[in-house]
Amino acid sequence: MFCPAFARGWAKGLGRGEQSMWRPLSERDGAGSSDFDGPHDGVPEWLERSLWAWVVGQVADEDFATGDMLADEVLLLRMERELQRPILGPDRDMLEALHVFCVVEHRDYLNVVDYLCRRTPAGALATLDTILKEAGSLWTVTDHQHGARLTRRVDQVAQNAADQVLSVDGRASTHLSSAWSAVYGRAPDPTTGYRESVRAVEAMVCGVVEPKNKMATLGTSIGAIRSNGGKWLVNLHDPQEANVSTVVGMLQMLWKGQTDRHGSAHEEAPLNVSMEEAEAALHLAVLLVDWFRRGVVARPE
Repeated sequence: MFCPAFARGWAKGLGRGEQSMWRPLSERDGAGSSDFDGPHDGVPEWLERSLWAWVVGQVADEDFATGDMLADEVLLLRMERELQRPILGPDRDMLEALHVFCVVEHRDYLNVVDYLCRRTPAGALATLDTILKEAGSLWTVTDHQHGARLTRRVDQVAQNAADQVLSVDGRASTHLSSAWSAVYGRAPDPTTGYRESVRAVEAMVCGVVEPKNKMATLGTSIGAIRSNGGKWLVNLHDPQEANVSTVVGMLQMLWKGQTDRHGSAHEEAPLNVSMEEAEAALHLAVLLVDWFRRGVVARPE
């Protein structure tokens, strides 16, 4: 079923993410899968045992006489009642029954983890968050007024919008995919996330605004739209002039917001963009790429 020694190790707080930035050779040489960094929903196979070992650390204690893990029956029975799920059953040891429910049958595994979060000390919660991050999970641990809980690292509405854009072939989608992994993957890198977001918009906008200019950049395309605002339509309500100015402002905000694009001798200049800035840039890029791709922003025929 499971190894008590393995569970005890994790229960003591092992797995602190020393290698969180490490990537396998197959991914480093460019031959790996594009979705390695995630974020991955559910409980993928490579997360199952680590997550289970963490669960054991929260619901059981070691019997020092035998070395076995003894389940907290009161906690497990209360969890079964509050989750309103027949978890334990009459015929198995409680810990074994919970293992079958979560790992073998894949039933409400994340619900069990989420339930335990609000009853877990900060150190164990930090270990759980590290486990989820190292596995590239879509889920993270968040403090809440009613106790810690699992939350999506990406809002579902935002995820759905991004999925529509990322599902379309093209250079812009390739850059957005890289940005998404850099912002929400197992080794977050806000600088790369912001840079790839800008590149995604640049790849899409330059192709629409300056299709014959092989030297076009996001900056030159912004200038081309601004200087010829009357030649562009934004398929929203009037007035068109205000709408075009708004789109130009959005493009400008994305482009100018990449504060670590160049070096600076000024001490007050930030050395790197923050993760919050990278997330905002990514979601703005998703919207802009989608608008230019679908013709929401277009040159009149």
